[in-house]
Amino acid sequence: MAAASVWGTAKYIGLATGNADLDRYAIRGNVLIYSTLYQLDPKVVMAIVYQESKGKPENYVGDETSSHGPSIGPMQVSRDTAKDLGLWAPDPSVDEREAYAAMSEDEAQGIKWGCAVLANKLESASSMADAVRAYNGSGTAAETYRAQVALNLGSLYPGSVLA
Repeated sequence: MAAASVWGTAKYIGLATGNADLDRYAIRGNVLIYSTLYQLDPKVVMAIVYQESKGKPENYVGDETSSHGPSIGPMQVSRDTAKDLGLWAPDPSVDEREAYAAMSEDEAQGIKWGCAVLANKLESASSMADAVRAYNGSGTAAETYRAQVALNLGSLYPGSVLA
């Protein structure tokens, strides 16, 4: 689907949240494009974007000191995850952390990668709720994350449930 054709679709309009940061085309349009590509619910993807960065570019570089980081983009995909899934191959001649962090402002790429990660998690999960939990990792923190994304989903899109 061409980016320009997304504007007039009811599906795109139905993704509106009332949040100026999330409703920018760079977020909402790319969420629609890449959630469609990866066969994901775009509302769940928007709820993850909200949880990870609030759709604000100043939040697009996560903890740069983390052993698996930094995490970048609207969906905060970690450097290790991007490498593990073959989304990114570092150039051995440059500093890996700096090179990865430098890509943080590419919102389309960040959303595409986040959707690829979520789709990968969904392949081995029994539900979207389990995939969202796995998107964050495992254990108590991941369960708290799943619960927060579920709250975000219901808040952004009243009546929507993470199942």
